[in-house]
Amino acid sequence: MLIKKMAIENFRQYVGKQEIIFSTDKEKNVTLFLGDNGAGKTVISQAFIWCFYGETPAFTKKESLLSKSVEKEMRDGFERAVNVTITMTHSKREYEVSRTSRYVMKNGMVDMASSVLSISETVNGEKKFLNGRALENCVNEILPKELSQYFFLSGEKIDSMSNDIKVGKPKDFANAVNTLLDLDYYKNAIKHLKSISKEYDVSNVAGLEEELQGLNNEIALKEKDLECSRVKKDNLDKSIADFEEQIIEKQSRLKSIQSAKDIQLQIEKKEEQLKRSEERLNSIYEFGIKSFVQKAPYAFLSKSAGEMNAVLDDLTRLKSEDIPERLHADLLDWIEKRGICICGNKIQRQSETFKALERWRRVVPPESIGILARQMSEKADDKIARGQGLKDDLQNDKSQIDSQSEIIETLNEELEPLKEKLDSAEDTSAIQRSLNNDRAEKEKAQGLRDECVARIGQLQVDLERAKRERKEIISSTEEGKKVIAWKNMTERLLEMFERKVKSDEDEKRTLLTQKVKQAFKNIYGESFSIEIDENYRISTNTDLEKSTGQGMAVIFSFLAGLLDVIKSDKKKAQGEEDSHIELESYPLVLDAPFSALDKQRIKSICSVLPKVSEQIIIFIKDTDGNIAKEEMKGKIGNSYVLKKRGKDDMETIVEEENV
Repeated sequence: MLIKKMAIENFRQYVGKQEIIFSTDKEKNVTLFLGDNGAGKTVISQAFIWCFYGETPAFTKKESLLSKSVEKEMRDGFERAVNVTITMTHSKREYEVSRTSRYVMKNGMVDMASSVLSISETVNGEKKFLNGRALENCVNEILPKELSQYFFLSGEKIDSMSNDIKVGKPKDFANAVNTLLDLDYYKNAIKHLKSISKEYDVSNVAGLEEELQGLNNEIALKEKDLECSRVKKDNLDKSIADFEEQIIEKQSRLKSIQSAKDIQLQIEKKEEQLKRSEERLNSIYEFGIKSFVQKAPYAFLSKSAGEMNAVLDDLTRLKSEDIPERLHADLLDWIEKRGICICGNKIQRQSETFKALERWRRVVPPESIGILARQMSEKADDKIARGQGLKDDLQNDKSQIDSQSEIIETLNEELEPLKEKLDSAEDTSAIQRSLNNDRAEKEKAQGLRDECVARIGQLQVDLERAKRERKEIISSTEEGKKVIAWKNMTERLLEMFERKVKSDEDEKRTLLTQKVKQAFKNIYGESFSIEIDENYRISTNTDLEKSTGQGMAVIFSFLAGLLDVIKSDKKKAQGEEDSHIELESYPLVLDAPFSALDKQRIKSICSVLPKVSEQIIIFIKDTDGNIAKEEMKGKIGNSYVLKKRGKDDMETIVEEENV
């Protein structure tokens, strides 16, 4: 199915008749519509559905489809028409589907006077209009109404379906299979056979009315009780399944989001680390300054003190143990003045004896220059020692300061985005409470279900006993034996039919799985695969983001496979050979598919979209449209801009862009 063009007239804000040509090129298979919010993107997407099925599900208000601008110009007795005409091809035939609603102004009020669907079919150049049942069934045979919601998709619907896949919620897919593969029809037939079987149970047998009445009443009450118990069990099963889905969904949400509490804990942890690092840095500064104040004066004097020590060293070469005990400076003065030592030797200046006396003079009391010099030297050594290590200390302090400063800078950089996240973080406490409540309710429902199962088991035992007694009574007459024979025949037919239906369902499910797998491979290639279990839960062997390109591919693959199975059934029913429906058989019309996606995800989905279907029609806002244009360069066949005009921007015109 390919949509060639649409003519839209007076439909909502599209005043007058405007024509849109859609790309049918196999290489450039994308038609793009760009427009601001309120420009009329959704209106055109809904025009498809209205033309095909007479519905506009996106417009919740039951208001007139007639353009407000046109309505304002109408006077009593005036008549105006709303029309959408779609030209398309399907199975090598061209169809023109046109729906027209006529509105009349009466007493200042506009009412719809009539609504008409018209379909023409062109085969081998010959055009004919359909009527009767052919007209009614044409669109549904091409694209069943039940499937239209999967081919005319809004961004919200895509997110919803993708999330169903992600959390393993198969309900919608199972319903689609049962409806479209006629499984519901067969199940209804089985239900009908069961009702016939029950009628035989209460058949009147002449002469046994009074005897059977008590048993029939007992059986009727127990069957009613059994039915109620089964309904209760089914409702509990549904409730349990719903709780399981909600639990899975909430667990998934809790895993995918970062709660405010978690972020706050991270912030507090990093702020504590930051506080310790800042305290450590301050401690390094404080200790370093104190050490510098203590050592710096001595370090600065160390050079001078060293030079002084070199001078003083010469004064202190005479050791104290070499000096005679009780030698006094006065005695040395007397000896020098006398000129003769106590040993009798003469003392002359510059002699060795005179020099020895001079060296002693420096170290003996009371005015010992040597002692004073040695004391000064010791004090200088002490000062030098106190100033040592200052350079090493400063280098070590600098290294520690640099390290702590880097840690502080890193922590501040990590804190900034966390604080931004905290402002927009979702509080998961409500989700957690709801999850706990769901678990408790599920457990409660399971307990009630167990009671129902036990009740059903007891009722079945009681019913079997009562039915055996009734059968024994009925079989006591010839007429009763006939009733039992008819019932047994119905039961055998019912058993055969149920077995056949189950076999068909298993066969179709297997075929469906094969077709969906093949369709998915056509999009993603051999490296990825898709699986469908007996409950129609869908999974893939890849962790690609399912809410973007892959989610859409999974949805379309499922539908493509489903349509393939439907066509196979029809071919077999007509005695024809089965033929494979090409994946590119149906267009995909997307209304604001990127509304909830960021730039990177838009790029991701644009890279896969042209592969999904033979024809892609996208309605998108301007900002996202620029990204789409760039990413789908070479794949866009037609592009349009929707522009508001008229008083209060109540009208929209469709302008074609150069591609």
